[in-house]
This record gives sequence, structure tokens and C-alpha cells, in this order.
Amino acid sequence: MFEPKNARIQQKLAWANGQRKAGLPTIPSTIEEEMETNPFMRVDLPELQGSIGCQSPVEALREIRQMKDNWRG
Repeated sequence: MFEPKNARIQQKLAWANGQRKAGLPTIPSTIEEEMETNPFMRVDLPELQGSIGCQSPVEALREIRQMKDNWRG
């Protein structure tokens, strides 16, 4: 996780895990939720950039995409 102290992300993750356990969908979501929790939608924020060691939105987007491409859950 890129922002372990982001309470909104923690809430969304707990909700999604509950939905999955109940066999329920985790979509759709609202644009507001995505803007609060989706790192791809927030690459312009300095705190997100800093959490992954980047200096610009373009670098952050590239890094997040690479992390997602290589993620093995």
C-alpha cells in the first residue's frame, strides 16, 4: 500500500474485503471514492509522490503502473 496512514483507503479496503467474503461485488464506485483512494487518480498529490519516492505526477504514474504490473497477490 502506498499510503498506510490514509484512513479512507483503510476503510475502503476493509469494506472490499467484507464484500468479497460475502460473495458481493466491490464495484461500481463513485468518482469521489476513486479520487480519495485510487492512486492512479491522485498522482498529482505531493504526499502520494513522496510515499513512492517520485518527484512528479508522470514519475508517480509510471512507478505505480510498474508496481501494479509486477504485483503478485
